[in-house]
Amino acid sequence: MKELKYMPERWCSTKEMCVYLGVSRDTLLTWINEKYIKTKFARALLGVKKVTQHNPKATCEYVPTQDFSAASDIDWSKTISKIDAQLYVKYNLPAEEITFIESKVKEME
Repeated sequence: MKELKYMPERWCSTKEMCVYLGVSRDTLLTWINEKYIKTKFARALLGVKKVTQHNPKATCEYVPTQDFSAASDIDWSKTISKIDAQLYVKYNLPAEEITFIESKVKEME
């Protein structure tokens, strides 16, 4: 597993946003959150309300909160693209929406 340091400023511009995204001192939880934030699914939904570089909590209104525990219905150990595929199925996205997201949202490493 990739080693991460606790760096909330890396993911969010305010403490409120860090709390909303679940950024914590727990390395595993931070690693899983990093993967979720990097999914095309989450970033497409974040983009709906994002009009500036700032990320107030309201920006994430359409980004669903996920269960990052071992009981999650998403296998967070998979690659980001495979997590995206699981999220598309979980939220019953139609093929045209998946195609739109896949063609318009850039992949993150």
